[in-house]
Amino acid sequence: MQCVMPSLWGSRRPPPAQVFCNVMERMRQARASVAHHDDPKRCRRMGAHVDFGTARFVAIDTLEVEGVGRLKSKRIIVATGARPAIPPIPSLEEAGYQTHETIFDLQTHPERVGMLGTGPIGLEFSQVFSRLGSEVVVLEMLDRILPSENPDVAEALLGILRSEGIEIELGARVVAAQTEGVSKVIVTEDGRRFLVDEILVATGRRPKTEGLDLERAGIEREGNAIRVDSTLRTSNRGVWADGDLGHRMWCALRDGLEVANQVCVVGTDGPDLDAALVEEAFDGLSKADVVIGPATDGGYYLLAIQRPIPELFEGIPWSTPTDWASPCGCSGPCETLTPSPTSSAH
Repeated sequence: MQCVMPSLWGSRRPPPAQVFCNVMERMRQARASVAHHDDPKRCRRMGAHVDFGTARFVAIDTLEVEGVGRLKSKRIIVATGARPAIPPIPSLEEAGYQTHETIFDLQTHPERVGMLGTGPIGLEFSQVFSRLGSEVVVLEMLDRILPSENPDVAEALLGILRSEGIEIELGARVVAAQTEGVSKVIVTEDGRRFLVDEILVATGRRPKTEGLDLERAGIEREGNAIRVDSTLRTSNRGVWADGDLGHRMWCALRDGLEVANQVCVVGTDGPDLDAALVEEAFDGLSKADVVIGPATDGGYYLLAIQRPIPELFEGIPWSTPTDWASPCGCSGPCETLTPSPTSSAH
């Protein structure tokens, strides 16, 4: 059905399809209301010079922009963002799919939604569509949801989502997508077929670094992303990578787990730390201001600290195989950081 906005919100309970249309239209209106913040004209009024064109590095401090020419600067910020990572499923393109970038453009209410992926985005949209009246089936090739999060939290959330009527199939490897009339069919490796109206792919994001010629500027990669330090500086000291591009090796943590005044300060050369150790370290912050723990190579590392002062950390080699990582710069055990029963990670 086509969306028709009612004159009054909440005056009576509309059917699920109308609720869906109303919500999506309201989301589009909200998105449009803030779009002017990204308007190039507004940026120019603020004093920024705005050009459009494909850019690539030609030197450590120089970009070449198609249709513009060469731009040279001592400081360059790369903020090209990321795009949805689409898995190589046969016939997925032909069957058609949605991502978090396109889903809000839907004009009709899908009665059945097939969700690929159980990361935060996939689970959020699964709950959204379920509460808007769609039947939702979530397919995950692993044996758990939220593979990057705490297992106990993931298990609890799995129970909550299933109790809300969301079907979640674990260990379900998708091998094909097909069309059947106006519907789509998701086929798993064990031969199961799931008939849906829309397929929503939420299997991660991929940094947009293609064509930038990062190597010409001496910028190192970390997988598909750009390797950066705690200040988002790349291996080229005059270039920073922002947003989804930067990959910081915060031991076993992800960027999103930096909360409040607690910060993990193992740097980009940080050790191989067990996730459970890191969780214990952050738990230790409720008892002490500084948490120190052992690394697999026999050294010790500053794992976490309350109310960090940036000046304390300038020039510190966070990864020191035989010495203590110390804000005071000493090479041996520092009295201010010597572990105690309340400040040791073990």
